[in-house]
Amino acid sequence: MELLDTIVALATPRQPAAIAVVRLSGPQTTSILAHLVRRSPENIAPNSALPMGIYSDAKNPETLIDRAVVTFFKGPRSFTGEDTVEFSLHGSVDIADAVIAACIAWGARPARPGEFTMKAAVNGKVTLPQAEAVDALIRAPSSRARTLALRGVSGETSRQLESIRDDLLRAIAEAEYTIEDDITNDDDQRAIASVVAHSLPLAHRIHLAVSQTLERAKQGQRIARGITAVIAGEPNVGKSSLLNALVDADRAIVTPIPGTTRDIVEGQAEIGGILFRFLDTAGLRSTPDPVESLGIQRALDAIASADVVLLVSDQSFESLSGEQLRALKGKPVIRIGNKADLHRIPGADLYTSALNGDIASLKAALLKFASLDDSEDAICLSARDLGFLTRLDQALSQAEEALSNGYIDAYSDMIRQGIILLDDMLGHSKGQSGEDIYQTIFSHFCLGK
Repeated sequence: MELLDTIVALATPRQPAAIAVVRLSGPQTTSILAHLVRRSPENIAPNSALPMGIYSDAKNPETLIDRAVVTFFKGPRSFTGEDTVEFSLHGSVDIADAVIAACIAWGARPARPGEFTMKAAVNGKVTLPQAEAVDALIRAPSSRARTLALRGVSGETSRQLESIRDDLLRAIAEAEYTIEDDITNDDDQRAIASVVAHSLPLAHRIHLAVSQTLERAKQGQRIARGITAVIAGEPNVGKSSLLNALVDADRAIVTPIPGTTRDIVEGQAEIGGILFRFLDTAGLRSTPDPVESLGIQRALDAIASADVVLLVSDQSFESLSGEQLRALKGKPVIRIGNKADLHRIPGADLYTSALNGDIASLKAALLKFASLDDSEDAICLSARDLGFLTRLDQALSQAEEALSNGYIDAYSDMIRQGIILLDDMLGHSKGQSGEDIYQTIFSHFCLGK
């Protein structure tokens, strides 16, 4: 079975550096290590870093590869839950390759992408959301995204999901127990009403918790990926100057000639700990110029995929065409009156002077749009997890409706489905799901029953 294989891989970038780390993990770790170092693995203290020579064959001193630091982690007290060794080598790619080749020669195989973390998940060291948070941490584009990912890695998010699961187990236990205890006749409306009155507050509380968790996860996704803001408006209103001011660099060419920007110009900046991607677009107007028309169409396409549109004007917001207004329909729009050092524009949400770098009000509006005031409640979950949460939210909505209408069996079935969805999300086995449900149900019984 591949999960029982001993695997090896380079854990640092494949390029010359001060140090290179090779990781080895699996049931054959100690036997492989015995072939690489001239010290018995039994005499290597776990969780300690020791300098020693690394050999292709420790019995042949002429096969020395490097003098390095070896750290041995005894399973299950390791990241993967199995015996693990990390070789901290001099940062030569050739040295790292030689150590990997030696490990393979003595019984390991090359690890696949993410396989060390997969071992950790399979061995119960991390939940699937924790494992996914490791990847999110590595890819975090901003300080807020990094903070969210660290919460996920620490297990904070998984503990919140486990708490919801515990409530679902209690809900199904109460429903199943009450069905057997109170409802012996389908026509006993008083008994049904009693079950509904007793169970509905808990069902509502669980559904509310899941809905709130889903919104917090969507917030976390927005923080993790960054926010795309399209700068749009008529020609020569200061869009390019605004981009340059936002990213604090001369990304876009600025001239007094209308139509200077004909293609998308991108720049990004971290504001308040979150990454914003800004797209400067061609000025929106009617033009016979075929090249400029292509730029305008690209601008409309960018608006369609934007998280927020920064609509810029220095005169009026009333002159856009019907097609341009349709492109903005349904999109969050911040109306920016630019060149505020010269005059004020009616209908603006805020005022800037991009040429003078006066954009503090715009940065504040962007943070408000991102709801960063509430970002401390955001959680790190993957797109896969969002799919599970969305389905769970729908299942609990149906469960609450079924219970309100007195359909106790249907309510119980939807709660059971919710538990299975959460278990799939967390990486629990289906056998564990059923066992936990039955244990919770029968925990209501008297001792010795």
